[in-house]
Amino acid sequence: MIKFKIISMIHDRYYYSLLSAREQQLYKKLYEAMRAFKKKVTFVCLAPFDLKKIMRYIDWDNPELFYVDFTFSHNDFLIGSEIYLDYYYPIEEIRHKNAEIKKTAFKVLKKVSGTTAYEKELQLHDILIKNIIYDEEALQNREKFKWRCATILGGLIYKAAICEGVAKLMKVLLNALDIECIVAIGKSNDISGVSERQDVDHAWNIVKIDDKWYHTDVTFDMGISQKNFVRHDYYNMMDEQISHDHFFENKYPICTETKDNYFIKNKLNLASLSEVTNLIDRAIRNKTNCIYFTFAGKVIENSRLCNLITERLKLFIGKSRPIVAIKFSNTSNLTQRIYFLRWKISDD
Repeated sequence: MIKFKIISMIHDRYYYSLLSAREQQLYKKLYEAMRAFKKKVTFVCLAPFDLKKIMRYIDWDNPELFYVDFTFSHNDFLIGSEIYLDYYYPIEEIRHKNAEIKKTAFKVLKKVSGTTAYEKELQLHDILIKNIIYDEEALQNREKFKWRCATILGGLIYKAAICEGVAKLMKVLLNALDIECIVAIGKSNDISGVSERQDVDHAWNIVKIDDKWYHTDVTFDMGISQKNFVRHDYYNMMDEQISHDHFFENKYPICTETKDNYFIKNKLNLASLSEVTNLIDRAIRNKTNCIYFTFAGKVIENSRLCNLITERLKLFIGKSRPIVAIKFSNTSNLTQRIYFLRWKISDD
């Protein structure tokens, strides 16, 4: 049975490491105050500091602080500041929700049966996609619903969240399995179907697998997955790949490794039409009626792929049953050179 530590949850704090020694002192003092539900923190400092940045870093490093309203107020004086903290709930309700979170997280983690870090991450990725919907209501009114949609409460308890809530939940669960994970913050050109806007605020994860860092965007994969097929377009990507539609706003670990990218790991990174043909043949023999791969060559036109699939279908089954028509569904992600086609045969 997999061992995990659901009580402490967070064991890596990437953003803390980016701060100066003086900023780290304030980070720790604020964090300890939030854990103790204190409403005022006095910090003595002779030099100015970026309080807003430190509060953001605490938020992104520590998703278990779901109850903290990070829109704070403060009074500055000659040698420091008084910082006033707000909470979404009374203390007893926070404790009740904490217990509910731990109980629910424990149930989720019990479903993870993988033995390697890659397998554990993949299983969590798929579990979240199958059990969480994108919170469209909260997206339209984030200020009203931020206590839910942008925290671990959203995905874990309410089964609906926006990208920030999904990324924070992924971090908490991976950390519970002793896998390092960062909540990455930036912007994206959203081709996932979640939003029609371009250059939007976005959050995803950077995950450490076998001492190498990769980008994983559960929200983007959630937007393009289908009822019976979980997509992995944005699973364990390099900087070069994800930078086609994601833009970083902070300094992050370099991601250049390819070994644990989903397509490479599963030998779905194709380089020739003959390899595509072999993949189609396997799909026909296995009766999966779909192909899913990334292609290193020139962009393959949709009509060419459909014609190729039609030819192979006629070759394999055309003699045993009539093929009147073939309906294709193409949801390829050409920004990332990823192809996904389904087909359905009509014989009457």
